[in-house]
Amino acid sequence: MENIKEIFDKKGPIGYWIKKADSVFTNVTRTTRQNGSFNRLEWQLLNTLHEKKQLALVEVTEFLSSFATDSEIQTVVHRFESENLIQADQQHLSITHKGEQVFDEVFEIQEEIKQNALRGISEEDYCTTVDTLQKMIENLKEYTD
Repeated sequence: MENIKEIFDKKGPIGYWIKKADSVFTNVTRTTRQNGSFNRLEWQLLNTLHEKKQLALVEVTEFLSSFATDSEIQTVVHRFESENLIQADQQHLSITHKGEQVFDEVFEIQEEIKQNALRGISEEDYCTTVDTLQKMIENLKEYTD
């Protein structure tokens, strides 16, 4: 392997690209024909409740904490509740019939986004990237809290 300085000079530090990719994924908007726009956090909440049907609010917050602050999560939960996309009762959230209909429309857009994101990337390249990032995370665990 080339020395690390030469790699950084040629490609840039991987941390920059990770941050840039995260920013792009975060700022992708899924604009529906009838139900407005959905950002990454909103999509993650809708998708999670579609898959699980019902979850404790604490579980939802824990899962989504990688994407947003508790305050941002609460804002989306309240918005979805007011739009009748989800129902909250006794600290549990569930997706409504309307929420399922909206999910179907947003899911089509999400699949298109996923296809575009992976355009020109082989399965081998994708797996190598994920394997490399997993290895780097493992290598750095001793330096994290």
